[in-house]
Amino acid sequence: MKRYHVFQNFYPHVDELRTYFDEYFQRPYKLEKADYCWTYWYVPNQYIVLKADGKTFFPAPIFDKFQSFLHRWSLESFGLKPTLPTVALYVNGCGMMAHNDATNGRMAFIFSITRPRRTFTGGETIIYQDEFFDYWRKGGYLKDQAGMCDAVPPIFNQMLLFDDRVVHAVRDVRGSMDPLEGRVVVAGHLEAAAPFFQGEMSKEAALESIDAFENELGDVISEFREAGANGIIVPRLHIRPSGEISQVEFIFDNVINPDGTPVIPTLRERIEADLRKVKFPQLKDWVKFTIPLTLNQLPTD
Repeated sequence: MKRYHVFQNFYPHVDELRTYFDEYFQRPYKLEKADYCWTYWYVPNQYIVLKADGKTFFPAPIFDKFQSFLHRWSLESFGLKPTLPTVALYVNGCGMMAHNDATNGRMAFIFSITRPRRTFTGGETIIYQDEFFDYWRKGGYLKDQAGMCDAVPPIFNQMLLFDDRVVHAVRDVRGSMDPLEGRVVVAGHLEAAAPFFQGEMSKEAALESIDAFENELGDVISEFREAGANGIIVPRLHIRPSGEISQVEFIFDNVINPDGTPVIPTLRERIEADLRKVKFPQLKDWVKFTIPLTLNQLPTD
């Protein structure tokens, strides 16, 4: 299970987001009442950051274009869908202590619109490795160690994606109080989408297929849930025009055992075997069917 993913040059229209952010803070005496949308989020010894609802802060054409792009990319890449993001601004003294976001979603995304030439220090997203928490049990204290966490800087037009269960932090920003010179990110979470298909298939055939999937997969999903497996696995079926399943591709899998070890390949093998039992009618062309499977409910606060 890969701990995090970094995508450079992520959004073709990133300049629209950054230009509006710059223009907003360059007109402090021309702001209307509706423009006052920022919250100073201060939790002692935990969080210091300025936050705004992305849909409220950005004009609708700019926000909707980004959200549509993110939605399409998330579905195609992982079979997940994005929540509505927030805009987070970190100026001098802002940062986040170590925490996780296990109740917020499945994957966290942090899209940086920070200026390409950064004048501050800090601002990296710190992603802790599991070995950090097994330090004593695994004998880490018996040898010199470094690199028990990864630091991902907020590079302009970079998308960072990581498991919401992973402990992470934001290194304190040291620099200017000028918002234009701060760490600026659009952040949110990805969660499981409903099953969906790409290609031409009747609504009736799609619904029948979903029912068939649930019938075939019910036992294996229940078994792994009862064993304490936690996470999401997303198989994508590539279906020939004949209705035959050509390939079962697993495009996302962050399922772990209660001890944190990955539940592979056993789970994948059993899911694929059960999915291949499903029969499809003859189709006009190739169809891709994506089925996000949740092996547990999200914990609640």
